[in-house]
Amino acid sequence: MSEMVENEASASAHARSEAMQPVALERAMPSRLIRVVFWGLRVYILAMVVAVVIGFMRGAR
Repeated sequence: MSEMVENEASASAHARSEAMQPVALERAMPSRLIRVVFWGLRVYILAMVVAVVIGFMRGAR
């Protein structure tokens, strides 16, 4: 009986070690719409930063 328990324990440990092996992942390509939206967001953030800089420059006078 104890031999059977040891075999099951070693088998489950072996299965866990196989399951824990690293797997190569592939990057998912975002759709064109998502890329356009994110570029738009970058441009918007840049425009807001420029507006803040201009506001500080005009307010400092």
